[in-house]
Order: sequence, then C-alpha cells, then structure tokens
Amino acid sequence: MDEIPFDELNKMEPETFIDYLTPILQGERWLPERVVDNRPFGSVRMLHKALFNEVMDAGDRKRCDLIIAHDGVLPQEGDAPPVPATEEAEEIPSQSWPSLRSQYRGNFGFDFVLARPPEDEAKLLGALLARMNNTEKDERLLALREISEMTFERLEDAFRVAEPDTQHAEQAGDTENDEES
Repeated sequence: MDEIPFDELNKMEPETFIDYLTPILQGERWLPERVVDNRPFGSVRMLHKALFNEVMDAGDRKRCDLIIAHDGVLPQEGDAPPVPATEEAEEIPSQSWPSLRSQYRGNFGFDFVLARPPEDEAKLLGALLARMNNTEKDERLLALREISEMTFERLEDAFRVAEPDTQHAEQAGDTENDEES
C-alpha cells in the first residue's frame, strides 16, 4: 500500500476512503464505512480512536469477526516455530504448538493474537499460558486490545510521511540548532 499524506485521506471520496482503509483493517470494510462521515480526522490517533469506538459499539458477532480476521501467532501443524528458539524453549516439543493452538482456539473460537509477539518461544508460551485460563469475555477484550495496537501501528505506517512523530521532529530541530551554534 502506498503511503499518502494523512490530509489526503480526509479529502478522498467516501468509497475511496473505505477502499484505502479496508486492507489496513484486515478486510473489515464495515469499520471505515462507519467512520467515513465523521471526517475530517485531525490525526492518525483520532482516526484510530473513531475506528475502535465503532468496534466497541459493534455487536459481539462483529467484534468476534474482527478477531477471527487476524492471523494468530502460534504455528500450525508442520509450521516452523513462530520465533527463534532459545534453550528454554527447546523443552517445548514441536508437536505441542499445534495442540496448544487447538486448545486456545477451542476455548475462545479464534487464534491467539499478539500485537508484538515475543522474540523467543519460551516467552510466547508464557504469554499464551497466562491467557489460556481467561474467561471468553476477558480474552476477547485482550485480543481486541492487541488488534487495536496492531491497527494503530498499521495506520501510522500508512501515513508516516504525512504525520511524523512531533517529538522526533522537535529533537531533530534541536540538533539542527545545535549545529548552527
């Protein structure tokens, strides 16, 4: 997806706006359809907030569909481990991942979703086991929180050129002033 200036998103025809955001939202077209008439958005953060207010106002089925649309981080049978193995993770038999994935899916009806998967299998296993005994309601909320983080990062990436981090921009400006001195 091409990066565009954020203000261009606000100026798009409604259908173009929806088409542009749908892939960022895992094909969930209903989300941009619900916020298109709320434009203009002042920032990526404001757009993200509007989108996730809609998620939280949507019914359980819509929220669950959104979670299901996201790929989980646990390997399926025959897949390589999702992250580099460490010595601690070598104790986890590879046949356990499909079983754990299946158990999680059986408990909650969707795959284990993390915005930022840990860098090794042992930490991934710890994160999974910590959530395995959650209630379905609590786990859905945690999954939606992870998806919210992923979505915000995707939105930032889509509009990075147009909306740089102001803190970094200010720091860059300070460096330029220091060099002039």
